[in-house]
Amino acid sequence: MTSRPLVAFISSGIVPGFMLVAMAALLTVSGWMMWLDPQAGGGTAYVMVLLWQMFAVSTGFRVHARQGHYDPILVAYPRVRVAAEHWGASVLPGLVAWLLLCGWQSVLSGAVPDGLSLSACTAWAIVSGVGWAITVPAPRASGGVAWMLAMAALLTTETGFRLITDARAPLPGMPLSAVIQATVAVVVCPFLLVDDRPLPAVVLLGGAAIAFLAWGVAVRHIIAADYPLEPGA
Repeated sequence: MTSRPLVAFISSGIVPGFMLVAMAALLTVSGWMMWLDPQAGGGTAYVMVLLWQMFAVSTGFRVHARQGHYDPILVAYPRVRVAAEHWGASVLPGLVAWLLLCGWQSVLSGAVPDGLSLSACTAWAIVSGVGWAITVPAPRASGGVAWMLAMAALLTTETGFRLITDARAPLPGMPLSAVIQATVAVVVCPFLLVDDRPLPAVVLLGGAAIAFLAWGVAVRHIIAADYPLEPGA
């Protein structure tokens, strides 16, 4: 009998072993930083995990499906379940790392960890939703690479720098255009959300909505697409 999709994806190494080793090293360094300074070190630690998550969730689907790796699962289960559990297997290691950091910071500081703030959770949702979604029709890790290039463009251009500056210092009663600009900035550079400066709830809601929309489009793609075997697969 075919294993349920989540188990099959995890056992097939959907997140490569070298990425898990990198995560273990990252957690060790992050835990040490938090131990030195539970508050100041926490922000950097969560940013490091988000950066790792950008590449970890970029697992791809179409390429593996066209190579026949997912044929038993695609035949045995509804496509929507396959898509949802493929996403779940892709984000699970990053979720575990995030919660471990939250638990460690809570033990050290005795307070609610930074990683459970609304802004930080929104950042995690954006990375985990968009990073997976944009790689569904593409090869593994391509989404992470594309995202890094987009962030580089945002950080190295005058327009991008202005967007980041506006997003980090929103004004009360900001106009709709400023809200849209801030939302675009935090989606392209979600690290802005792991900050002491709270952003308006509408910006967080917009970022989460974009992540959910991207996730839904990717799920729809998996449901509707055909996966003929590639020559030599």
